[in-house]
Amino acid sequence: MAEEAGIVDFYNNVYTPFSQCAHSTWYHVGRYNSRPTDSPLTSLLWIPSIADASSDIWNLHLAAKYLDKTFNRFDEKALRRSPASNVRDWIYSEINARFEKHADQEDSAGPNVPE
Repeated sequence: MAEEAGIVDFYNNVYTPFSQCAHSTWYHVGRYNSRPTDSPLTSLLWIPSIADASSDIWNLHLAAKYLDKTFNRFDEKALRRSPASNVRDWIYSEINARFEKHADQEDSAGPNVPE
């Protein structure tokens, strides 16, 4: 169906990862919540484990994008008005402001030269 609708990239990059997480499929559990045992005797067995999750700016981008789309669709369907959500713009401006603040703090601290 994604091919017929012309949204294969959307399906592969957005729907599939979020669907697996939301529906607690075994693929997701096996990939993110288990690891091989430390023992060489049982190395083919996998045990429960909570993986260290690093933050990824791409996930924030996707969350902002689809929250914006959700609010816009609500505006159109429920409130019967033109879309007016600026959530994504607000999130992006907040991120940029924080990066700029961090850069300013590093500049004011001076060079970090070991003595």
